[in-house]
Amino acid sequence: MKLIFKPVDKQQILNQLQKIAPRYNTQVRKHDTGDGHFIFVKSRIKISEKLSDNVYSIHVWGANEEDLSFLKQVWGEPSQVLKERLTPIEFANELADFPSADNLSKSEIIQTLDMTEKEYNQFERLIQRTARRPNASIEMKRAFELLKKAR
Repeated sequence: MKLIFKPVDKQQILNQLQKIAPRYNTQVRKHDTGDGHFIFVKSRIKISEKLSDNVYSIHVWGANEEDLSFLKQVWGEPSQVLKERLTPIEFANELADFPSADNLSKSEIIQTLDMTEKEYNQFERLIQRTARRPNASIEMKRAFELLKKAR
């Protein structure tokens, strides 16, 4: 999910980010352009300070419920919580982790992953193309097999 926080004291943002960084075994970095700092954990989470119209905000991408609970302790309730779309590999992994994955129907997958039929169809097409490649990952091949059975 994506979270947006509106910190009360903009002077404390860098200090707060420096306290958060060790939790993710990384460090705070300065943006290449403009003011602000960010924390980036590859394939996991990104936390970035933003300034727009003289209003500071903190944007968090890739957060889960545990991150939300932790970050609430720093910045309070987020002003926005947005559902992020799964990546194809995340979709494939979620699909494989379902109990009785071999017996799922298309509607069960859509309902469980809280997605639209259009999103499901996009993932199905993408995974179908990806799984047919000679260098396709095991996860994509497994997801392709599960999706064929779910029709």
